[in-house]
Amino acid sequence: MKLIKAHWYLLVAVIIAVALQLYSTQCAPGITYDSNQYLASAKSFAKNYTLLHADGTSHIDHVPLYSLILSLLGEHRLQLSKYLNTICLVSILWSFIYLCRQTLPNYASKILFALSLAIATPLQLIHHFIWSEPLFVALIGWLVVLLYKYQCRPQVGYYRAIIVISFIMCLQRNPGVFLVTGIALSLWLFTKAGFWRAVLYGVLAVSGWVIWTLVGMQTAKGGLHPAAYNIFGNILVKQNLDHYLNAVSAWFIPVTVPLWVRGSVFIAGIFVVMWWMKKRQLKLENFTPVLLVVAGVYIVFLQLTERISFHETERYVAVVFPLLWGVFFQVYYTLSQSFSSTKQWLMNILLVLWLSYPLLRTAKNIHLWQKRACQPTYIRQQTNDPKMIFYNETNKDKK
Repeated sequence: MKLIKAHWYLLVAVIIAVALQLYSTQCAPGITYDSNQYLASAKSFAKNYTLLHADGTSHIDHVPLYSLILSLLGEHRLQLSKYLNTICLVSILWSFIYLCRQTLPNYASKILFALSLAIATPLQLIHHFIWSEPLFVALIGWLVVLLYKYQCRPQVGYYRAIIVISFIMCLQRNPGVFLVTGIALSLWLFTKAGFWRAVLYGVLAVSGWVIWTLVGMQTAKGGLHPAAYNIFGNILVKQNLDHYLNAVSAWFIPVTVPLWVRGSVFIAGIFVVMWWMKKRQLKLENFTPVLLVVAGVYIVFLQLTERISFHETERYVAVVFPLLWGVFFQVYYTLSQSFSSTKQWLMNILLVLWLSYPLLRTAKNIHLWQKRACQPTYIRQQTNDPKMIFYNETNKDKK
């Protein structure tokens, strides 16, 4: 009972988030082009131990871990993948709410952070589809917890665990190398690891990704490995800054507001907060710069990748949403401490009222995703495979 009483808002957050995720995937998880590639390569590996797409081409443009995991789920991997996402969602909530408990002194802020994380559209988005992001973000969650512990107590066990999980993370998604760069900088700047230990971490963490890339170059006919091209081959192409500004600002301001207005208000708000904190000499909690550096380096490196659609941008930037959400609440708490108690209560009321926006946004999206996935022909249309049908259709045929 004491454990439940101490962690009740974590339990409530998990129940809310899981209920939303399972409702949106009630009939089937969401499927996109990438989902098809993961499912096909998983089926291929389970059958003949080769990673091949549906058209017979190699899976070298993706790192292998997610397809290998899906291959272990058997013939029903399409439906079982949503429960894998559920496990990842619970892990993400635990990691970041744990971090919040350690770094946010204010009890009300802890509760609001936990509940707002549970209803966040970016998290629900990546857990609705068969994508590699859920496990990727779960690994990030474990990493930031270990980084926090290593910052507090620089023990070699934490350092080794950070290397191992980062190595796995880079085999889950190619942009893991971006996060490794941010983590290496954080180890150097904000812990007692030192420069060379941070460099050693970076080398070991990306070693698996480098080997996969070098091996894949043999099938790229002398050109760049697709993964390397996606990361380094479009440096001079038009940047994605407008897309990422669009996606991130939509976390705080309704997307119906024109981007030039929403983006201007969002950027102006950041500068006003920075000015106020400097004027009042306010300092953030010691771990907050780590979250900023890891998320910031990731987003900066994303600018070097190929031009993508806005919907893909939402997916990619959702990876660092929990980190930036934690920064937002740290900034909010720090700012509130510079005001009188009456103004603090007013700020809390405004924050609660504002949280109705992400709640309504998520509710709308969840309903649309669930409705679309429950269309009788959804799986066939998305996978172009007549054998892939809903469980409810199969059960109906058996009656």
